[in-house]
Amino acid sequence: PKIPFTGDSRPVKLPWSTSSLKRMKKNKEKAWKEFDISPTHEQLYYALTRQRLYEEEEHRLKLGYERKITSILKISCKPFYAYLRNKRKLKTSVPFVSKGDGTRTQCASESAEVLANAFSSVFVNEPLGPLPKLQAYNVKRSQAVLDEIFFSTEDVKRELSSLNIFKSCGPDNVHPKLLKSLASDNNFVEAVTKLFIKCSETGTMPAIWKEASVVALFKSGKKTDPLNIDQFH
Repeated sequence: PKIPFTGDSRPVKLPWSTSSLKRMKKNKEKAWKEFDISPTHEQLYYALTRQRLYEEEEHRLKLGYERKITSILKISCKPFYAYLRNKRKLKTSVPFVSKGDGTRTQCASESAEVLANAFSSVFVNEPLGPLPKLQAYNVKRSQAVLDEIFFSTEDVKRELSSLNIFKSCGPDNVHPKLLKSLASDNNFVEAVTKLFIKCSETGTMPAIWKEASVVALFKSGKKTDPLNIDQFH
């Protein structure tokens, strides 16, 4: 027997939505669809611009609606409490953490600094500059030492083609879908191969490759302990 579907799949209408905001949402979705069809850097920049404009306009209208329902709270409280019921969701965020001296952080920026120090304390502090030279160890079966790394255009092309397009951008704002689409461009693959070879020869790498967007995720235990909060790149 078929089980009837009783759910409502209609989109939820936002109380601050306007016809202008709906048009901006359609333009944003259209821009991302065009990027899916032709993942170029220009299309990515256009889609990100449409996304930013839509989010800024939605944020402005949302604040205006919240000011409106709070201004008429003494006259009519129904819109205010209806809005609170719709907003009542389980949200977890990083609390104010302990600074180690018996006190706790007082703001988000201070918590971020404490978490950064806690994350860095569990990793090896490697000096900046050229990569250290590896020392050869006496091995009975083989005395070979890896003194050179080879990069071929075929290897780079294979790695670019296997990128996960559903991953998000890094600090460089280069989308994996764009890099994967450039795997068919021999000039681009050759340029990336030369970059890897140069990094291997000089023992250095671009500074942007050492940056990452870190998100704090609570694991378990005491929430105020910064070491109980994991990091997600």
